[in-house]
Order: sequence, then C-alpha cells, then structure tokens
Amino acid sequence: TIVYENFHESRPKWLRGARSRWMPVIVFGKKSSRWPYNLPDMLREEEDPRDIGNTDHPFVKGIDAYTFLVGELTPEHGVIVDPFMGTGTTGVAAIIMGRKFIGLETNRRWFVEAKEKLDAAVESREEREQLDRPRQRRAAQN
Repeated sequence: TIVYENFHESRPKWLRGARSRWMPVIVFGKKSSRWPYNLPDMLREEEDPRDIGNTDHPFVKGIDAYTFLVGELTPEHGVIVDPFMGTGTTGVAAIIMGRKFIGLETNRRWFVEAKEKLDAAVESREEREQLDRPRQRRAAQN
C-alpha cells in the first residue's frame, strides 16, 4: 500500500464522514522478478489536480503520480485494472505509458467524465505516434 496525499480534504465514504487529505493506493499483481519495486511510501503532486482537470470529483488524483506508478508497476504492454475508476486518471496514465486499461465505475457522471478523458488520451497518443513514424523510418534506414 502506498499513500497518496491530496491537496484538499475529501470525505471518502470509507471514513464515515471524517475528512482526510490522503488515500491509500493498493497494488495487486502477479509476483515477478521486478519486486520489490523502488517506490516511495507517499506520493505527492506538484500542483492541485483540480486546477488541471476541472472536476468536482471528491478525490481527484494527479496524472504525474499515477503515470509514475504505472511505469514502475507494470511491464510494457501490461494491463491495468481500476475497479474504482472515478474520472479516469489511472486510465489516462496507462494510455500515456502504452499499457492496456480496464476501468469500472458505477457512478454514471464519473463514467462519462472518464470516457471523455480516456478518448482524448487515446487521440493524443495516436497523434504522437503518427508524428513519430517518419522519424522511426528514417532512423531504421540509417
């Protein structure tokens, strides 16, 4: 378990009304030769994710911290499963890092917001890949 420190207090249901600035990040996976990972005990963002994502989700996570986690915890072309997807930050990080993503969310409002973010991330990644193709061909020819 890794602790994610948030910029603002939230009221997660599991705390039964109490306020908190942190949430646990629980990691499950197959045992691999990469364990133990070189991970910090606590993740912090440089700027408030609410300023970037423009959402009122009760616990917004920052893309930088989750991109770091995805890169450290999953192999290239690995699969990330987020059973509490919220607004899709973990999925965006997975797309940025070239991983496959499966996300589940019961709240329709957060699901719609996540789908918009994920669609934009896929489109952005495809545009970057198209720009890189000519460079890759030239490099292969040399």
